[in-house]
Amino acid sequence: MKKLILLSFIILFLTGCFAFPEEPPVLTPPAFILREPREFVTVPVSRGDVRLFTSPSAQYMLVIEEDVRFDETGIPLYDIFVSVGDRVHAGDIIAALGGGHDLQEERGALINIRNEIMSSLTQLNQRHELALALAEASGNPVDDLHFRDQRADILGELEIIDLQLSRLAGADESRYLLSPITGLVTQALTFTEGMTSTAGRRIATISDESKAAFVVSSPIAATMHPKDLFEIILNNNTYLLEVIDPHEYGITGRSEWTTVAFLTFVDTPPMIPLNTRVIINILYAESLDVLYIPDELLRQAGERTFVYVLENGLRTIREVTIGLWGNNTIEIISGLEEGELLIR
Repeated sequence: MKKLILLSFIILFLTGCFAFPEEPPVLTPPAFILREPREFVTVPVSRGDVRLFTSPSAQYMLVIEEDVRFDETGIPLYDIFVSVGDRVHAGDIIAALGGGHDLQEERGALINIRNEIMSSLTQLNQRHELALALAEASGNPVDDLHFRDQRADILGELEIIDLQLSRLAGADESRYLLSPITGLVTQALTFTEGMTSTAGRRIATISDESKAAFVVSSPIAATMHPKDLFEIILNNNTYLLEVIDPHEYGITGRSEWTTVAFLTFVDTPPMIPLNTRVIINILYAESLDVLYIPDELLRQAGERTFVYVLENGLRTIREVTIGLWGNNTIEIISGLEEGELLIR
């Protein structure tokens, strides 16, 4: 009996041990992390000039030009006699249509007929003069009506032949494109076998070498008016240009040139090659010797205008009053001092 009681006590003790709650694990003490100071990219407030400007490019070109075109369509081209860069005189042949051999044959046949008619007219006149001489010697009158009728018929035939020859001359003349002015060939088609004419298609462009100007074709041209003056720098020299009225200057030709501006040298122009490109300086406004910042650093929120300033290692907001907003910089009227560091 004692053994049984002892065994029960042992079992009860062991069961109670397993029922005790587990103790929580011991946590590692927290580690203190020291953050590195934040580094900012800064730009100092500077002093200098703020400018609002634009700088369109201009190309030096010949601006008085004439296009030459055929009026006929579908006629084989005989040849194009000029290339870009050739110099021609007024009246020089630029190109020719085919068919000249047939025209020459027809013209030759008409000339032969005309010669025969002229020979018949000469013979008629000789017979008339002989009849007049015999009538004067014999005292018998001459019937001039017969001679007058024959002469009228011959002159009628001659008039028809001359009209046909005139038509052929016009047709032969229309085969050729002639240069309307003396100048430089600035555009020209390249002749290829089998090429035919197309009414209105430009065969070549002749430009007057004595009339060159700088051509501005950017949208800024709409703001440039005759008599306006602008500066350019060319070979380290400054030159003054004046906007010209294209109609007064005699500029015609390209339809797209109605939307560009033309400028010429105010003084004697220097020797420069065609197609030279320059930058024209157009200044709208400037503020000299003022505080300024890069325009990318200015912030705006509603009516507030501010920047981020580095103060004691911290980023702070500073409201500013601005003046001229230039191309890349902004004038600062108040709110900043020269040398202060702004945060990008």
